[in-house]
Amino acid sequence: MTPRSIELLHVEDDVMQQRLVAQHLAQMPQYIFKITGVETEDAAVAAVEQGTVDFVLLDYQLAAGNGLSCLRRIRLLDSILPVVALSGVASDEVFADLLEGGAADCIHKEALTTEGLAAALHGALVVSDAWRHRAPAAEIPLPPAATANFAALVQLFVDQLPPQYITQLDEFEAAAKHLTISQIKQLFNNAQQQLQATRTTPADLHRHLRPLMLEILLRIFGTVAEPK
Repeated sequence: MTPRSIELLHVEDDVMQQRLVAQHLAQMPQYIFKITGVETEDAAVAAVEQGTVDFVLLDYQLAAGNGLSCLRRIRLLDSILPVVALSGVASDEVFADLLEGGAADCIHKEALTTEGLAAALHGALVVSDAWRHRAPAAEIPLPPAATANFAALVQLFVDQLPPQYITQLDEFEAAAKHLTISQIKQLFNNAQQQLQATRTTPADLHRHLRPLMLEILLRIFGTVAEPK
């Protein structure tokens, strides 16, 4: 079986814990993890906002921020993203708060094993995959960075500013490389609404915008298909 590639965000401010978890993850042949480590609540939320994270391992106790608060903020951005919490506090109340906040599972750090972590990861992924398969594409939020960059791209086209337009295109490409077809459609719909509010737009600009943007997106993404 081909290993599954996972972009994993590890929110942990203890270097030894970062290394220990990385060792456990390296012993799971069914997955290939690309691990991004962050140490603060704000950095974790910023990483999730980019829309490229597949999985989050979240420490409950953070020197800068709070694990439960971080979990709640992540859930406002993505209600389906699998999150497993790790805690050094062996408290039923803490675990209950984390589960209520949206964690798929909670593991006490002193009881952490490769097998236990693998089981939690697998269980969280199964649930998340099932929800994403059932959820309408419109319910999967667009990454804020891609949305903002695309809106700026449209406006520069409206204002007919070629140099700035090319610069903004580069920024959009960097922010939007993981978009799905459904999310691209959302961007197009947003652009149409944006143009309708632009009274200074030439009458034929609406007609030309759609094929132009389609050409740009095809150059960026090539052939894309809806995830199964």
